[in-house]
Amino acid sequence: MKTFNKYIVAMLLTWVAFACDNDEYKDDSTLTPSNPTVNIEIANSSVTLLEQDSTFEFQITLSTPQIADVAVYVTAIDGSATEGEDFTLEGEIIIPANRTTGTAVIKINSDVIHEETETLVVQIGDDRTANAQIAPKTVTFTINNVSETDLPLELSWASNYYDATGELVPAVDVADMIFYVTDLSGDVKLTEDGAGFEELVITESLPDGEYLIKAGIFKAIDPGELGNPPILDLSLKYSQVGQIDATTLTLPGAFDTKLVCDGNLYTLAKVTKSGSSYTITPVAEAASVDVSAFVGAYDCDEPGYAVYTVHFTAGDEPGVIVNDNFWDSGAEIEYVLDVCGTVTIPSQTFAAGATYTVTGSGTYDPNTEQIIVDYVVKNAAGSTVDSNTHTFTRP
Repeated sequence: MKTFNKYIVAMLLTWVAFACDNDEYKDDSTLTPSNPTVNIEIANSSVTLLEQDSTFEFQITLSTPQIADVAVYVTAIDGSATEGEDFTLEGEIIIPANRTTGTAVIKINSDVIHEETETLVVQIGDDRTANAQIAPKTVTFTINNVSETDLPLELSWASNYYDATGELVPAVDVADMIFYVTDLSGDVKLTEDGAGFEELVITESLPDGEYLIKAGIFKAIDPGELGNPPILDLSLKYSQVGQIDATTLTLPGAFDTKLVCDGNLYTLAKVTKSGSSYTITPVAEAASVDVSAFVGAYDCDEPGYAVYTVHFTAGDEPGVIVNDNFWDSGAEIEYVLDVCGTVTIPSQTFAAGATYTVTGSGTYDPNTEQIIVDYVVKNAAGSTVDSNTHTFTRP
């Protein structure tokens, strides 16, 4: 019996050795070397920055992930600004193996000495990138001075948003934001919408008074099947040469990117200007609808049923109105009005002889005060008993 066992062991060792000799390493990586294309994601070829610790961030992406790191080189090729003194840049951007993105930052250094406006021309990409195809891009920077009478403002944002591969998406790719300074009535006095984080400068030319610093949104990433649109943390940095030290106001979870429209403005702070003196007061207030215009009596037109009267009152939360006669049953139902003109009926139950659940969505017009909502009513068993449209107009 022992001899037989030795024979089996010998056969097994022979088989293992043979298998090891013929291992093709197929499980080491699912990637194979290729010649991918590098995309340099810069929206504007001309950018203005402040000589006040400003940064410009951009991203590069690979068309296909690789089994080795891919390096892309950044070089200052022209301009009057001095590297190390006026600016610093990362000379090499690395896209790690098995990844498709890399990020680089060009930093403009703070300088209290007033100089002529400086320029900087940067080239991203050259023939040193050996394992990928790349078409170099150039960006021209104008570096503006900040005087003692100016108030520089910087808007930045962040989010913990990851793509389908588990890679953190850079904030500037999650959202493209717009920076505003308005008067108290909302009229825009200054605005900036650049390629990345935004900068504005309030100067002596702006009349004395009170102003609001706001952030809006031009576009946001579509999360698709990954979940809800990202929530952004906002940061406002401000300073004044010789008077206000660099201060950052951080507002976690401040901005909801699911609402992309001109009306979705977040108020970060208020500025009180008196000559060359500025006072900053945090506000931290999201945009909401003034529902007072929608309070009162309405005719409710429900196709297939007679027109009847309802009354809307203001709800307990911002942007909420309450219908006191939903379905002509005397049931109270809440409607949420957002700043982009959309109405939502969150899922609610009500009693009308039996217990029902209602959901819905539609639009409102702040000029005519008309509200149009498609709704669905289901019974306790979850079956739809009514799917219709309510049109509310002033009598």
